[in-house]
Amino acid sequence: MNFEIISAHPMQNELVTDPVPLRIKRNTAHIFVAASMQFIWKAVEGIADAKIEIFASIDENSESLGRSINIECTDNTQDAEMFIINPMFDFIRIKYTPNSVTAGELSCFINYQEVL
Repeated sequence: MNFEIISAHPMQNELVTDPVPLRIKRNTAHIFVAASMQFIWKAVEGIADAKIEIFASIDENSESLGRSINIECTDNTQDAEMFIINPMFDFIRIKYTPNSVTAGELSCFINYQEVL
């Protein structure tokens, strides 16, 4: 089960997502857990020095920086930033800071796997 958390966000604008759950319960029989996440950016203009920060939380209120990704190229569609999620926490929140980027598109996808 795939979801697009960020959809073609204009990269000249800052972004902070709402908390994204890493476990989704669909009725009592189906539980889905986040397994992987992928960030794709393209058509970056200006100086490619933007930053993506991923914060982890167990309660949606307090959080810790889990990972930071520096955007240092104009397009990563052929080598997208992807990583495995080990959901030892309950939520993530994504913060994007453009710094000197003046244009481009940022998208983020998360994949959930059903727990049997």
